[in-house]
Amino acid sequence: DVIDTVISKIENNEYTAGSKLPANEDLKSEFGVSMITLTKALRMLADQGFIRRVPGVGTFICDKLPNPAVAQTGRAPFVGLILEHVSTPFGLQMMYAIDQAAEAAGYRCLIRFSYGDRKRETREINMMRKEGASGIILMPCHGKNYSQDILKLYMDGFPAVLIDKKLHGISLPSIRTDNAGAIADLVNRLTEDGAEKIAMFSGGDEEVTSVAERCDGFRAECSRLGLKESFIGRIGAGRLYHNEPLSDRSLEEARGFLAEAIEKGIDSVISAEYSFVRLLMQAAEELDLELGRRIRLCCIDEDQLAPRGAMFNHMKQDESAIGAKAFEVLEKAMAGEKDLPDSLIPAVYSEGWFK
Repeated sequence: DVIDTVISKIENNEYTAGSKLPANEDLKSEFGVSMITLTKALRMLADQGFIRRVPGVGTFICDKLPNPAVAQTGRAPFVGLILEHVSTPFGLQMMYAIDQAAEAAGYRCLIRFSYGDRKRETREINMMRKEGASGIILMPCHGKNYSQDILKLYMDGFPAVLIDKKLHGISLPSIRTDNAGAIADLVNRLTEDGAEKIAMFSGGDEEVTSVAERCDGFRAECSRLGLKESFIGRIGAGRLYHNEPLSDRSLEEARGFLAEAIEKGIDSVISAEYSFVRLLMQAAEELDLELGRRIRLCCIDEDQLAPRGAMFNHMKQDESAIGAKAFEVLEKAMAGEKDLPDSLIPAVYSEGWFK
């Protein structure tokens, strides 16, 4: 078969990128086919992006080659991307970066969502594998427990990469923000601006890696700077999704946190997740506390697409870098590499308009 033979020669570097193929008459003799068959095969190879034909000059191997599996299946191979959620503060740019990296490498990207439901996450993982995904990038559901099907990915040696979280006991590579470093940066910037007593408002479950890393980073930097009055307040709900209605319980916890902060003379608050910002703002309004005057507020992430742009000073997770790195590591896993390390991506400081 002409197509399979040409692709095989490309894979074995007998035909290299940019090189010129022999004349059609020579190829016809080499493959033992008719000129009609050869012409059809060359047209299909050109359509699939393996060769380019220059009239009056010859046929050349393309400089940028597609994935060879395209010719074997008649369609591009695909990778699965299973996300817990996306929002304008976090997720959209990361999703775009993964899809663009996959397309550039010759893969389609099938995107699904768990919406924080582990049973749904399990169904999506199994569907991806059943449909023949070459690999999976997964943002696990929030919480200390995880689906046993994620463990099965690791036990089966299936190419998989975690994003945004690290799961204890599962040695799948994790691509996530340097959470401790991001919080430490915010603490430093606040103290350089005159802050003396800082509190952090965080999710309640420190067994979640991202939560634990942010809390550890806060404690370590406050200790290093001698900020002994600083403390961490927690919300039992653990996570609030963008635009999710605020519960009475969550508001009560936020009011209690701010009341304690006022009592301790806290002058600055770091919200460990942007989803907690609107909770703190509503609680402050109910307490007749004007954030920005008595207590400064900063956070991780922000709503970059808000009409006036980012409101608060914040550490922005580098979503594009996380997405590109996640696919880069997945490619290595799909190529058979084992024991791939985690990657911590630095966050980027950005100022908001609210002072």
